[in-house]
Amino acid sequence: MKTSLKNYKADSIFESTLHRSLAFTILVIMVFVLTGCPDDSEVGIEGCTNPNATNYNPNATKDNNSCCLKGEDIYVQNVSIFDLNVNSNYYGKAISVFQFKQIVETTTGIGACYNMECNTNLVVKNLTNKTISYSYYIDFTLNAVHWTEQNAVTIGPGGSTDVGLVNSRCGRIDLGYMVILTDVISYN
Repeated sequence: MKTSLKNYKADSIFESTLHRSLAFTILVIMVFVLTGCPDDSEVGIEGCTNPNATNYNPNATKDNNSCCLKGEDIYVQNVSIFDLNVNSNYYGKAISVFQFKQIVETTTGIGACYNMECNTNLVVKNLTNKTISYSYYIDFTLNAVHWTEQNAVTIGPGGSTDVGLVNSRCGRIDLGYMVILTDVISYN
C-alpha cells in the first residue's frame, strides 16, 4: 500500500502543477485575445505631424518632435539725410529718408533645423518739392557683421525709389552703427 500511496501523491502533485500551468497559459491567451497584439498600424510611422513645419510628413502618424518651424521678423530703420550746404535753400533740413527694411527668416526646431536668412532692402524717399540727385555710400557695422553699399539715385518731387536688396548678411539693422555719406546734392 505504501507504494500506491506514493504514486497517488506523485500523481496528485503532477496533476496540480499541470492544472496551474494550463490555467496560466489560458490566462495569458485570454490577455492577448482581449487586449490584442500591437501591429504596425498601432506603432505608426514616426515623423513630423505639424502641417506648418518645413519638414512635415503627411504619412507620419506619430510625432517624433522633429518638426522645423519657420518664423519671420521684420526690422525697419529710417535714416534722414540733411542738406548741409549753407548755400542751399534746404540747408539744415531733411531732404531725403533712407528706409531700410530687414526681413529675418528663421527655421527652428530640434537638431539640424536651425537656419537664418536675412535680407535688407532699401527705399530712398525724396522729402522735397524738387527732383534730387546724389550718390551715396553706406557703411554698416554690428559686431562682426559689416557691409557697405554704394549707389546713386535721382528721385522726383515727393517720390521714392526702391533700390532693392542692399545686404543679405544677418545683423539687425535697427541695432547697428550706420554711416551714410552723400556727394553734392543737386536739385532740379
